[in-house]
Amino acid sequence: GVGTANTASNVLDDYEEGDWTPGWSGSGGAPSGVNFDSREGRYVKIGRKVFIQAWIDTQSISSNGTDQVLVTGLPFTVRNSSSNAYSGIQVHYAFQWNATQTPTTGLIVPNTTYIALKTKDGSDARSNMTTNVNWSNYNGDERLSFSAHYET
Repeated sequence: GVGTANTASNVLDDYEEGDWTPGWSGSGGAPSGVNFDSREGRYVKIGRKVFIQAWIDTQSISSNGTDQVLVTGLPFTVRNSSSNAYSGIQVHYAFQWNATQTPTTGLIVPNTTYIALKTKDGSDARSNMTTNVNWSNYNGDERLSFSAHYET
């Protein structure tokens, strides 16, 4: 049948799975004194495609980062492609975030190992999800769970 021949073009030559440690940073500067109740990440890498999931439960932060909230520590550097080729995340759970700054998605930024968190532009369910989640609205005890996939 189609795709069953053991030829170089269809043989799985790279499979890996493991853990990664998600963390916080900011597009203008990182937070300090970050304490976590728990955080964990898992990944599966098949060829150039990386599938990730993460849980971040922040207990406290001494001082916030600045500008946009970033999730750091992706297990592999994101493929460097055109600026319109961003992958996104699927947020599964968000708790204790500011009413207007709860992450609804995030952009996995090319040629980096981080995710830039985004939220809705308004309260309408049809609102665009292009507003940055900013550190100025961060309380220090937020939780976030998400999954995503991207290319290396």
